[in-house]
Amino acid sequence: MNIKNPEFYEEKLNEATSIRYELNEMHHKEMNSFGALFREAFGLPTRLFMTGKNMAYYKGGYPKETSPPKLQSLLNEVAQVVKLFQYLDMMNELTPYLNEFGLQISVTPEAMQNFTISADTPIETLKKKKMEKVQALYNELFKPDQEDEVFNMSKKALAQKLMSAALLKQKTICALSDSVKLDIAEEVEVECDVAKPNFMRAVGLSVKRIKKGDIEEDLAKIDESIDNLEAAISVLKG
Repeated sequence: MNIKNPEFYEEKLNEATSIRYELNEMHHKEMNSFGALFREAFGLPTRLFMTGKNMAYYKGGYPKETSPPKLQSLLNEVAQVVKLFQYLDMMNELTPYLNEFGLQISVTPEAMQNFTISADTPIETLKKKKMEKVQALYNELFKPDQEDEVFNMSKKALAQKLMSAALLKQKTICALSDSVKLDIAEEVEVECDVAKPNFMRAVGLSVKRIKKGDIEEDLAKIDESIDNLEAAISVLKG
């Protein structure tokens, strides 16, 4: 099958590849660093920070029907995120969404007493090795004028700054991702008669070629898959 309007296709493939490469090598890595800084500074799992970020950004997120969490695990995670939002003074992000469903949540002082990061203590109270990791991650992410800036912050101030920066980064990630999956892929589908899933697969392989140089094995697997599919449906023809 020859691609319709091949020059346009190549132009859009290169454009999408550049965006996807930027997402993978810059924005997603930076987001991972936000999670790592949270883990090192507060001794809590990265997953909690990411779940809180997603709840704040997506207002509930998009659960996968294929992999529903166990009830107890889900309730534990929700409870931790609610306490994190209470700690960050972000309950206004949750209450309007919950009110739409006739739900209200109140956090008792007793619940916050048992929350790992509830004490508004300075970051510099961390152990030396942990503090070195926190400082390195903080300076890499925020590039402060003073290298010891994080030493003068409370844990709460750091948590609030992390969440604010992560939400802005998520906005960038979503905008760039949508520009590939929605805008460019739809243009290609119209102009080149290449289905969006196939174009997105080509983009993924193009990014991999930039990073690793060799995608011959991947291309061979695709050819093998096509041959296998043709053999499987051959009995249905004529």
